[in-house]
Amino acid sequence: MKILAEFFSIIPPIFFPLSVSVSSVLFILLIISPLLKFKEFLNFSKKYRFFYIFLFLFFISYIFSSIFSYNPLYSLKKIREFLFYLAIPSTIFIFQGYKKRKRILKIFILFSLLSAFYSFFQILKGKGDEIRAHGFFLHPLTYSGFLIIPLTFSVGFALTSKKKEKFFYLFAFFVLITALLLTDSRGALFSLFISTIILIFKLKKKIIFPIFLIFTLFLILFLIKNPLNIRKIDLRKESIEKRTLLIKAFPEFFFKKPIFGYGRVYTEEWIKTLDKNKYKEESIKILKEMNHFHNSFLQVIFYFGIIGFLILYSIYFYLLKTLYSKKTLLSFLTFTNLLAFLIHGFFEINIFAEEIFLPLFYFIGISLSEDENNSLFRV
Repeated sequence: MKILAEFFSIIPPIFFPLSVSVSSVLFILLIISPLLKFKEFLNFSKKYRFFYIFLFLFFISYIFSSIFSYNPLYSLKKIREFLFYLAIPSTIFIFQGYKKRKRILKIFILFSLLSAFYSFFQILKGKGDEIRAHGFFLHPLTYSGFLIIPLTFSVGFALTSKKKEKFFYLFAFFVLITALLLTDSRGALFSLFISTIILIFKLKKKIIFPIFLIFTLFLILFLIKNPLNIRKIDLRKESIEKRTLLIKAFPEFFFKKPIFGYGRVYTEEWIKTLDKNKYKEESIKILKEMNHFHNSFLQVIFYFGIIGFLILYSIYFYLLKTLYSKKTLLSFLTFTNLLAFLIHGFFEINIFAEEIFLPLFYFIGISLSEDENNSLFRV
């Protein structure tokens, strides 16, 4: 496993900011690699039996949701998104006893900086999406969710590192926060604000009040005034209005199939099969935007019903609890990342965005593999 740990400590952190396709392949390798030591992995997995129980129950509920959907085969194919969750225990197993975790984070931050500079270049050339930063990804909203992860690490290490390293992490923070602002994602910025305040409160209580005040004023300025003028005010307003209309239309569809939902459907095709007498015409028209429904919580309930929703978020809260109980710096940084991810889910469909959850799951696994007596990372 030492050779595997060396390989996976260098390659994934490079490709997370650069290529979703390569990262997905690497995650498949992460999942199957522990099978080389199957008996040892089987015994190890018992420590995380609750994770496997929750995931197994979710897969069962997912199958029920798919069976009762208008296109069961399409829905079942989409289950692959949740197979990536299996990489968490595999990563924990592979990185047991590994001592170079800080190197992994430095590589990840360096290549995240590369993606930020690429965004700046694209914007200067006028090739951005609405002149919004999107790194090497297809959309600025998924890129903004991804940026929360290296930003959180940069803040954490800037607060705890020695002077020489501190300058590097501060530099990384200012470059990455610039890239985040250029995505014009208000939800990601708000999520980062919450996670950063929690980090500072935990690590540097003495500076919490001035930082909180500065960040609050900055957040209000960005959310209301749009100082960078990346998008027109009308487009920002339209974005909020669409989300509001979708949320208002949601209950009508939810109460028709509240238990297992509608399955993982492609909304535009599914709408054509609806009985127009059962739904309001206005609601059907609004629901055509479901593929851009900027709320993971409601979209999970829509797809998988209340059963799937409760099971899936039980996994996330189990991971939050486990990360917090580790009481090391790395686990706490990843705890705040996961918390920011869940807060961000109120504003985006990040649970279905591989650009975000692949690096997040990877660092959850690495954090949980860490020895609590490791003084380098201890809070």
